[in-house]
Amino acid sequence: MAIDPNVPFLDIDFDRLTELLQQQGYRVERVTEPSGREVLRSATGGLAFEIQGGSPAPAGAGRYLDVRCVAALKVEGELSFVVVNAWNDSRRYARMLRHGDMLVLTQDVSVAGGVLPAHVATQFTLWDRLVQDLPSFLRTEIARVTSRAPSTRPAAATVAEAAAPAA
Repeated sequence: MAIDPNVPFLDIDFDRLTELLQQQGYRVERVTEPSGREVLRSATGGLAFEIQGGSPAPAGAGRYLDVRCVAALKVEGELSFVVVNAWNDSRRYARMLRHGDMLVLTQDVSVAGGVLPAHVATQFTLWDRLVQDLPSFLRTEIARVTSRAPSTRPAAATVAEAAAPAA
């Protein structure tokens, strides 16, 4: 069944979001983690990501006012915070952060107040573009930082994908 473009998202449930993403061409896997939390997993441009429920909606369990898209990459070697800051200074819609040996890219998608499916789809189009831009950005910025500071050895860092690929 197709998503009706005139029926707004007042909250997000994973069934409707899965349907919307599949209509955009994503393969989506619904997974229950050992903690009991449900997430959606997918990939774009060879990079896996997951969608996590955010603020609970008044409508009840399994419904959210927002979701968070997360792509996590394992960093091998050193990675200067200059690279992380360069991303955050040049991108508005997704944040990058360093968490231990992981480089994490996140974007929130909110439907608070009600939004049409086209708005939600556009948010995922932005996410898709940002995730696909990430490898090129990292190669360019790591090379730039390395050429400026030859005495330190920032990430000859191969960033290896940490999340499991979608089935």
